[in-house]
Order: sequence, then C-alpha cells, then structure tokens
Amino acid sequence: MRPMTVALALLTLASGSRADVIHACVAKPNGKIRIVASADMCKTSETAVDWDQSGPPNGPFKFVGFTTATVSGNAGVLEWTRACGAESSGTRACKSDEIVFSAAPPQITNPDDQAWVIPVLIAPNTDVSGFQNSGVCAVLGGAAGLTVDGHGRYNNAACTEAHRVACCAPGN
Repeated sequence: MRPMTVALALLTLASGSRADVIHACVAKPNGKIRIVASADMCKTSETAVDWDQSGPPNGPFKFVGFTTATVSGNAGVLEWTRACGAESSGTRACKSDEIVFSAAPPQITNPDDQAWVIPVLIAPNTDVSGFQNSGVCAVLGGAAGLTVDGHGRYNNAACTEAHRVACCAPGN
C-alpha cells in the first residue's frame, strides 16, 4: 500500500468512525501498513502501531526548508536535528517521505544545494522516492547517505561531506 493510499484510508477511517484510537500493523520486512480493529490482530512479523484521530505520534511533520549551516553526514541524526532547531525552534531533520509527499513545498534559496535527509526505505536500499540509496551514514555509520536538493532530486553523498539539512516542523 502506498503512503498516500494509507493516508486516505486513515482519513476515511478517522472521519467515518467514532473510535478514539486507530490501530495498524506494520510489516517488519517491508514496512507495509494495514489498518486493523485491534492491535492484538498484528502478526509476530508485524509491529503494532496506535495513534489517535489527530494523527500519528509527533506528526504530521511538514517540510519547511534547508538549514543555512552545513553539517557532516556522519555527525548523526541528532546533530542534524540540532542544526534545524538552532535555526527554527521546534523543527527536526526531515524523513524523505515528508519531502516526497509535501503538499506545499517551500522555495529553497539555493535549489541546487544538497541537504541531508533521513531515508525511509520501502525495499532493500530503495528509498520511498524510488532512489537507490547506497547507505545511511547518519543512522548506520555507512559510507554514503541520502541527500535531496531544492528541486526534490535525491542523491547519495559521502558521509564525510558537509551539507545543509532538510528540516521539518509539526503541521497544523
């Protein structure tokens, strides 16, 4: 199931149901989500996830732009988030799906600049954007990590390189 399909299913479920909690099962091997009546319905190969009708925990987050400061890829996700927070309170490093599905992406001052982004993998080494990602330096200490430019084009960059960070903020 595609993320947009999941979002529509969740909106339908949330608007058509009086239940306070939405239950889902996420397949461990591939991240596929299925909506269920109870978290007890998840299989051992799945992780149970619950959220209320206001949306998933800590979200939804919206893409708000790139930092002006640059950070090394191997500095890690927390440093990326600190760089975002230093420029705009309450922001954090974006996940790639938050950029791919951004309804109103901001204008980027230097759109050809690359910015670090946390990959959301849907299959081995394949990001939600469809890009073949060769590594995840901020998470796994790899040799390369995922970047995105202001046009929404994904690329790999060496973890030793310094780039801006794609930042997201809670949406309302």
